[in-house]
Amino acid sequence: MAVREKRTLISLGGRSRLVTLPYGWVDYFGMQRGDIVLVLGDSILVICRPEDEAKARRLLQTTDDE
Repeated sequence: MAVREKRTLISLGGRSRLVTLPYGWVDYFGMQRGDIVLVLGDSILVICRPEDEAKARRLLQTTDDE
């Protein structure tokens, strides 16, 4: 499921920022309140479930090669 959607950063306390995920994504991936996600970044940010970390790292490497 390749997707592209713009989201707005929201302030959360002092210097933290929050980004919300669209309900359709949360529903599609079966995510629940309190689930753990990983945020990986280099020149792009990738949000993934812990079990998908290897796939996300490959995506980051592929993007860097382009």
